[in-house]
Amino acid sequence: MDYIGGEPRSDGHGNSEVLLLTAEEALSRNEFTNLSRELIGAYMHGLALGKSAYVPAAPDSESYLLYGG
Repeated sequence: MDYIGGEPRSDGHGNSEVLLLTAEEALSRNEFTNLSRELIGAYMHGLALGKSAYVPAAPDSESYLLYGG
């Protein structure tokens, strides 16, 4: 995304804060899930998103942890 203007702020429901980070800065932080890291890595390397080696964080393989807590 490109920053256009305005004051970034949380919606108070789906997130707790808003940060504008480069992809490299995002990967250096520990609060991102493995899925988020896969997506950021694909973006950084110009790769098309598809099936990858991502392993779901849930005990059953039909579920995925999209947001960490």
